[in-house]
Amino acid sequence: MKYKFVSALVVSALILSLCSCVSINLPKTETESAGTETETEYTRPEYDYDIVENDFIHEMTSYLNTLGNPDYGTASFMIATPKPSAVTGEDLPLALSEETILRNRDVEEKLNIVISAKTVSAGAMRDELESAVLAGEFYADLLMIPQDSVGTYAASGLLQNLKSLPFADFESGFNIESGVTAAMANSSGWALGGWATLDPDTLPAVFFNKQAIKDAGLEDPYALRDRGEWTWDRYFEYASAGGVALTNTATVADSVFASLGGFFAAGGLDTVPYVSFDADRAALAADITGRIARLASDASGDAARASFADGSRAILIDRLGAMKELKNSSAVWGILPMPKGSAEQENYVSLLPADSLMFAVPRGVTGPDKVSRAISALNICSLGSLVDAYLTDAMYYYLRDNSSIASAEMICYSARWDAAYTAIGYNDSVALATYTALRSGNAASGDVYRDGANDALSRLYP
Repeated sequence: MKYKFVSALVVSALILSLCSCVSINLPKTETESAGTETETEYTRPEYDYDIVENDFIHEMTSYLNTLGNPDYGTASFMIATPKPSAVTGEDLPLALSEETILRNRDVEEKLNIVISAKTVSAGAMRDELESAVLAGEFYADLLMIPQDSVGTYAASGLLQNLKSLPFADFESGFNIESGVTAAMANSSGWALGGWATLDPDTLPAVFFNKQAIKDAGLEDPYALRDRGEWTWDRYFEYASAGGVALTNTATVADSVFASLGGFFAAGGLDTVPYVSFDADRAALAADITGRIARLASDASGDAARASFADGSRAILIDRLGAMKELKNSSAVWGILPMPKGSAEQENYVSLLPADSLMFAVPRGVTGPDKVSRAISALNICSLGSLVDAYLTDAMYYYLRDNSSIASAEMICYSARWDAAYTAIGYNDSVALATYTALRSGNAASGDVYRDGANDALSRLYP
């Protein structure tokens, strides 16, 4: 495991606090009446998930030291966000909410600032920001905007070039590489994805019915995962145990393409952005997606989750956050990352959706050095801790075995942004040369738009 929970003592205290504050949903016993929700006669299943001292706290301290010793005199630091939970911890599960609040406190103490949030819908944010920029008025120090809005915001002159900020650091280990390269190239950087903006609930995942797999006489898929042999070929073998269900019918092709190791578009610091969509990999992704769709033809969309929950289907492709709705299902399930293309492929990959939030800075922001350091500090103080908090909540409320916890962790740390999503809305040719060609089932058609897409990317990142 890459990161662990803090200590047995801390976890014990957390369990007590969770039990005292929240009604925990556990499977009903056979003798329990159907209408009973709070009175149970059984004990919580034992977990043997590794509990050791955090090993990322030392990294956090080391990275924070690189920011120097700034003192901004308790200056206000306003973050505009489309949902309060992204900054304030509101409407989040307990452990994640508490960790978000503690993260903000650490950043405040490091920089001597006071973090506050302005919650505004994604649509209204664009209009309000445009008015503020045109009037030369302050709007916010930092924005959290959907990735698929970044290109249009930048083209409209609403964003500050992150590379122009003093003390900006995009190459240190506290950054997620794809979160940097998805919106930065050449001399321009319009947004940044990182540990502070990551929403694990949105990541793609594979749920499987344990009993159906066992009854089919198939090997425990967790063993395949651990050996790096959980591939699409094995996926279809396991689908024969009882069929598949599929919720994200519109975008599953994108996730499949990424799971094969593909990028739609690639950027990078001081590099020329380009369409990296390759027809051969896309053709394989389209074939896999078509097979999944045919198998799930009567269990897709809204019906997919229900058909899996009642045991009608053996495998479900959904987002990781679906575990919250599946927690009381009659099917006993496990969870796996999206399969690899082959056992030789190095890593499992989990593609973040196009509307994932990223940090961006309003044009003409005051105190650019403060903003630059705050972005770094938010990501540094989220390093490991927010994922661990997410896993803590999942461990006690939703996931059903230790291997599921390990899979959820693997999915979180295999998250990846793609640069093509940044250009959505900015120029149609980028979409037509990449994911639109894939979803159409005619990957070769992307070549028609490739030159135009590359030209558009070079204009977005001069």
